[in-house]
Amino acid sequence: MDRRLDSLPGGIDPPRAPTAEEVDIILRHYRSDVLRWHAMNLFNDQICPALLRTHYCTDEEEKARHDELMTEWVDSDPFESEAWWAVLDNADLFNFGPEWRRVYEILPDLTGPLEPEVDDGLEIPRARRAERLENFRSGLKAQIAEAKEEAPET
Repeated sequence: MDRRLDSLPGGIDPPRAPTAEEVDIILRHYRSDVLRWHAMNLFNDQICPALLRTHYCTDEEEKARHDELMTEWVDSDPFESEAWWAVLDNADLFNFGPEWRRVYEILPDLTGPLEPEVDDGLEIPRARRAERLENFRSGLKAQIAEAKEEAPET
């Protein structure tokens, strides 16, 4: 899918696509190939949220328990069929602990979903209306509350 913009706000022609050399010299230092892949594939199904893990324990027993919880979440709705893009579980990239909001510094694309009205009429492939997400959000909140009740210490 070509994610290039046909025109910028105000009718300005878009800049040319960067060459492979320019990506290597300029862009790769700011965002690794793995992060660029995640950015291009976020919100692939247009309704499933990303599941971000930012806490990775050093204690082996606690780490095993957290890994098991992640597996339970990943193997359940809505993540099961969307785990290939929706699950952000990589200690090398996302080990922020309580500073989880730092993820927006390296992957600002997570601030989606966007609405077409907000992006000045540019049709971004991931754009969708918030009302389509409301039922899903309610269900996800209930799942999170239930998980907290079952395991309040995690």
